Parts: sequence; C-alpha cells; structure tokens
Amino acid sequence: MSFFSELKRRNVLRVATAYVVVAWAIVQVVVTLRELFPEIPVWPGQALIVLLALGVVPVLLFAWSYELTADGFKRDAEVGDGQSRTEKAGHQLISLTVVAAIIGTALFAWTRDGNETTVEMPVPVQSVAKNSIAVLPFANMSADPQNEYFSDGLSETLLHLLAQVQELKVAARTSSFAFKGKDTDIRDIGAALGVAHVLEGSVRRDMDRIRITAQLIRANDGFHVWSETYDRDLTDVFAIQDEIASTVGVMLLANVLNPAEATRRRAIDTTNFKAYDFYLQGRAELLKASFEALQLAEQYLNAALNEDPDFLDAKVQLVLLVRTQADTGMRPFPESLQKITSLLDEVLASDPQHTWARSQRIELQAHLASAGGDNSAWQNAAVELRAIVTEAPNDIEVRLSLVSALRRTGNFEEAITIQRDVLEIDPLNAYLHELLAGLYSDTRNYAAARDALLHSVEIEPAAPNAWRYLGDAALQLGDGTLAVDSYLHAVASDSLDPEMPGRVAEELYLLGLPEQANEFHQRVLNLAPNAQDARNLEMLRAVSAGEIEQAVQFARDIIESEPERPTAWKNAWKILLFTSVGRGTEKEDIALMDAYVQDFSDLDKLEVSYAVNLFRGNTIDVLASVKTEAELQTFTRRLDELYQQRNIGKDAIPEEYLDWAIFFGNTDVAIKLALDDVFSNPVTSVRLWRLRFARPFMQEFMSDPRIQAALQRWEKQEERIRSEIRDYLAKR
Repeated sequence: MSFFSELKRRNVLRVATAYVVVAWAIVQVVVTLRELFPEIPVWPGQALIVLLALGVVPVLLFAWSYELTADGFKRDAEVGDGQSRTEKAGHQLISLTVVAAIIGTALFAWTRDGNETTVEMPVPVQSVAKNSIAVLPFANMSADPQNEYFSDGLSETLLHLLAQVQELKVAARTSSFAFKGKDTDIRDIGAALGVAHVLEGSVRRDMDRIRITAQLIRANDGFHVWSETYDRDLTDVFAIQDEIASTVGVMLLANVLNPAEATRRRAIDTTNFKAYDFYLQGRAELLKASFEALQLAEQYLNAALNEDPDFLDAKVQLVLLVRTQADTGMRPFPESLQKITSLLDEVLASDPQHTWARSQRIELQAHLASAGGDNSAWQNAAVELRAIVTEAPNDIEVRLSLVSALRRTGNFEEAITIQRDVLEIDPLNAYLHELLAGLYSDTRNYAAARDALLHSVEIEPAAPNAWRYLGDAALQLGDGTLAVDSYLHAVASDSLDPEMPGRVAEELYLLGLPEQANEFHQRVLNLAPNAQDARNLEMLRAVSAGEIEQAVQFARDIIESEPERPTAWKNAWKILLFTSVGRGTEKEDIALMDAYVQDFSDLDKLEVSYAVNLFRGNTIDVLASVKTEAELQTFTRRLDELYQQRNIGKDAIPEEYLDWAIFFGNTDVAIKLALDDVFSNPVTSVRLWRLRFARPFMQEFMSDPRIQAALQRWEKQEERIRSEIRDYLAKR
C-alpha cells in the first residue's frame, strides 16, 4: 500500500482538513466577539490562535497512530479486523468540516459587510465620548442642484449651534464634510471621527416652501435615536434650526441642557432670510478659494450686509475673505490690514464677548506690536488667548490663534499638545495635519513632521504646499529621493505656479545636479520669467557652475528688488555675506544690508525680527570689519539671552553657535558642536554648506582631522544622494 493510500485509510487527510476548517471557524468566532465586545482583552484571542497553530502537528501524529473503534481510540497496530470505524469516522469528519465551513463563512461575511467603506483615508484611533456628535452635510433633494449651498449651509449652522454647547464634543466641519457624497457606513464614520452619534438629513427647497428631514443616529449600531420632518415656509428656517439643535441637545445630554437653554444659543445672528441666503452663497464661494470664487464671495457677503448691516457672521466671513485676498496678492497688505481691523472693531462693538473676533484682534495686535520691537507681545497674547480657549473650548480658530502665539514664543510642546487636541475635533482636516508638521519641524523632529505630512497628503492629495513641506522635511532627514518625489507631486498639483518647479530646480542646483535642474528652471522661465524664483535660480545656477561673482550680483539684485521681504532672501544673503571676506567687500556689503535691513549693523538694537538677527548672528566675520571684538562678544551674549527668552536653543540654530565658538577661539566647544549638532545631521540639512565652511576664519578649525573626517562622510553621503536622484529622475 502506498504512503498516500495509508494516509487516506487512517483519515489523516480528512483530520487535517477538518482541523484547519474548524480552527478557521473558531478564529471567526473570536474576531466577531472582539468586534461586538471591544472591552474584551486582546490577549486571550491571540493565545488561542497561537495554540491552534501549534496544535496541527500533534493532531496529525495522533490521527496516524490511533484509530477509532467501538472501545474508543486504540493504536493502529492493536486494531483487529472489523474493529476499525475509519470509514464512519471519515464521514463524520466530512460533516463536521462542512458545518464548520458554513458557520465560519457566515461569520466572515457578516463581519466584513459591516466594515465595507468607500472612504479610504488614514484615520487615527479615536476615543469615543458619549456626548459627542458629527453633523453630516444634509443632502440636497431640491430639483435645482444649485441649491446645494443652502443644504450645506444649514448643516454648518446646526454644527455651529451645537458646538457652542461646552458639554458636547462636536466633530469639525472639514472632517464631517469629508464624507459628503460617499456611501459610508455610519459605524465607520463614527469610528473615523471619534463620535458616538451622527446627525444627518435632507433639505428640499421649492419656491417659498422648505422640507427638512433630520435624524439622530447612534454610530456604533446605526440605531435611529430620533427623526423628524419639518414642512414650513422658508422664513421659518431659523426656528427649525433652533428646534433641531434643541432636540439633539436634550437627546444627548439628558437633563444637562434643556430646550429653553438650547434655543438661547446663537445659531446665526440674523432673522433676515435674504441676508442669510446671500451669506450662505458667499460662504460657499469662499470655501472654493479660487480667484473668481473670492470675487463672488465678496459680492454675496456685501449683499448680505446690505440686507442686514448688523449681521455679524457676514462680517466674520468678510474678515476671512480679506485675509485670503491678502495672502494671495489680490488685495494690498496695508489695505487688507485696515479693512480687517475695521471689521473686527465693528463685530466687537456689537458683541464685546465675541470669542473669535477677540482672538483675531489679539493676534493682530501682537503681530503689530512685535514688528514694532515689543518682545513681550506674543507672551501677553498667549495669556489672553488661553483665557478665551477656556470660554470656547470647541472653537478651533481660537485654539489655532493660541497655537500661533505659542509658536512665536517658543512654547512648542504646549503648541503641539493643543494642535493634537484640535485634530481630535477635526481629524480629517489635511491643513491641520500640515500645521502640526510645522510645529514638529520647529522642534527639529523631522520624522514626526514627515509622518504628519504623509497623513495630510493622503487625506488631500491635491495640496501642493503639503507636498512641498514634505519635500523639505525629507531633506532634513537626508532622503533626497522622497524630497524630489514630493516636490514633483507639488508641481503636478499646481502646474501654473512657478514656485513649485522652482523648488525642484533649487534643490537640484544645491545638490550639484545642474543638468537635471535646468529642466525645471526652464519651466519657471516659461511661467514667470521676471519672478523672484527665476532670479533665485539664476543665482544658484551660477553657484553650481562656480561663477561666484555672477552669483553675488544676482544676490544683490534679489535683495534690492525685495526690500520689504527679508525672509525672501533665504539664499541671497548667504551667498553675499558668506563670500564677503574672501572677496574683500565687507564694508560695501554691510552698507548694502544697512540700506535694506533696518539697524543691521547697529548691534545695540536687538528689537528687530528673528530673520534679521539670524543674518547678523551668522555673519560675525563680516561685522568684524566695522566692530571690535569686545562689541561682538557683547552682541552675541545678548543675542544668546534673547534666544533663550524665546526658547530658541542651540539645537535649533547650531551653525550660528558654531560660528561664534570658532570666531572667538573656543576650539573645544566648536568641535563638540560641529560633531554633535552639525555633521551628525544629513548633508542636505545645511544649505550652501560649502560656502559656509569655506570662509577664511574657519580654515584652521576645518583642518582638524576629526572635522575633515566628518566632511568626507558628508561628501560621500551627498554623492550617494545625487546618484539616487539621477536614477529616480531617469526612470520617471
């Protein structure tokens, strides 16, 4: 008899099949219990699965060695003719296998059906509070699809009304609206947004009548807690909103909130339906943020204020509109500042306790005071904003104003904590993940910044700025391929913006890849030949080619053409001043900086921007042509004290502290700084590093064998990165 026939006779194959199927069915039971009762610990199920896996071999050995008889199991050698029940046992095993397969398949199908979703987004695990809710965008059931702005606006108004109830956790608009138009299971929405309940509904607008259907659903099982349909005149929409919010509040908070209290909360501060309708249309256009949409938004919001001059929410939207117009260059900054100030004053004159307007006013005043030399402006602003956050814990914008103030005072850890709290309210807001990445970058935690940005672009793949910042973080981590890939995504996301291909060309020139950079340089010239980006790339191309004098001339042109924006000189000032002593033009270059940077060489004045102090602190050898060593010692000591006040440590700007240590002859300190905080980082983290370390006052220090070894490591690392990028670009 063959070995296979013997396996068959002894039912080993049937036992193996039955064991696998039964084990699989048991696993499905374990998975189902875990989903139904999440409070059950994970480890018992894991232990059971391990035991089932380990039990395969003993079960098969037992099946080979023993047979089932009328007297029970006996060794195969001891079983006589007529005693074996292998055939009957085989049929029983087949029956058991079929039953187990049916049970397992049914459980598998049931659990998987409940988890189907059409939204594929990276979602952090959320803890679910009982008194928590998401307001989904109400469906537009009107004959005219253009009425969608009205249904969306109704949803936002309800969300805003509920968010004023401090006892409720309300998911923010961006995250709730991420599910608009998607057939996503309520349980998945609740899990993604970290809420226990979902409010959804529909709106049908017909002439002067409106039908609103609303339903409150328990997220974990889809149970309808409450539903109602309202058939009213359009002008009754305000009363309907109050009634829905009041009912939902009572449902979620039992006796904590009564209907009378709910209706006293401010949903929208107008009773003029025409004003409200114009407001909703303006808000819808503002969210689109295109050039044409911003123009339409301004028209609609002004129309709303013509209908109701005291409509504060319309003025709030106008502030956001003007701010966006200023950011995009549609409106001059001085005019925008004046308009924003005027609007905020109007809002606060009508409602002195308006939390959002107060926070915006505080932030604006801190900006102006800080620019005027008040170093305590942002600390004072942070104190005031903390108090407002306590008053309005669900107001995301107020929290973001506080984060902005904390960032400027160097309180990064507190800012990160608050930003992460904001993301619990609005977890699917790509922009908020982008802001979190900026905070991580401030603390030089570039790995966390990269992860936050990856999360951001997964939520919103068409966000060019997030891709760009991801490229920046990748460079700080020494990942040249990810950097270039991210910049190319930014280019694809906004093909008409010359800044994006300019970023690719810039890094390729800095890495010593001029041939590859030229392609993207040409794209910039095609899109905007006279833009700042084009001049910057001409300058970097000259540096890459070793044409330093030509690069310096480009640097001068950039500084002279952007006198009001020193932050735009990120490469120009370094090329000018890092080469100044070697060219023997220190006094000439200082005169140029004094002409365009207020108090550049007046070292007694530290009440200038962080960027200006950075220029001065990094070019101590140039300042030495007009200042004594004692004056420079005093300046660097005072600047160090200022940095400490603003929580800017040596790890944030190690190259600057390295310059000081070398210049003043503190060799041991300089070597430790160089090895621990400069050369320990990737070569791509220090821009124009060859020019920086080629300055005459550094030459003796740079000849130290330890520093030479570190430089050689950088050279090899840079060549490896160049090779990887060449291969990547060749394959694209």
